[in-house]
Amino acid sequence: MKFSIEDEIHHPFESVYPTYRDKLVSLVPYLPDVKSIEILEKERKGKRLRLVNRWTARTQVPGVVRKIIGLDQVMWLDHADWDDDAHRVAWRFEIPGLDDYVQASGKNEFFDEKGKTKVCLSGEFTIDATKHPRVPRLLARTIQPQVEKFIFVLIKPNLLAVNRGLEKLLSEPGKGSAKKK
Repeated sequence: MKFSIEDEIHHPFESVYPTYRDKLVSLVPYLPDVKSIEILEKERKGKRLRLVNRWTARTQVPGVVRKIIGLDQVMWLDHADWDDDAHRVAWRFEIPGLDDYVQASGKNEFFDEKGKTKVCLSGEFTIDATKHPRVPRLLARTIQPQVEKFIFVLIKPNLLAVNRGLEKLLSEPGKGSAKKK
């Protein structure tokens, strides 16, 4: 399932872009569904930065789902390749234990909009239930599009919550270099 979301952050680009790139861990207190973000890898080459972050959700996996997927805690690895010239990050999520069935990748682009920042998120999210040993093949093909849509409805607010958290962080005295416009 392909998706595209445009959103606006009510702070200047000069504050938003580097905060989003460099201070993601500082957003955790502003993200109600996120327990932690841990930087596992960080490598800078000129105007490019490669990061691998482990996100852990606050919510536990429900018992029925836990039996199917074999995970207690929801977590994912966020592979991010930042390009400072293009003001863009290409990302890919890897969900340990589900990486054979779930694929998520895309990009976020940042634009200066007269004292505000426009963020365009686009990507693709797919669940290949046919590869899961506990899901019957015939049923998997039938339910896959509905499951993808349902899960995206759950994910979209969390994608936007990062932007709202960033606004709150930048609005706090001493946390951001910009005043809210």
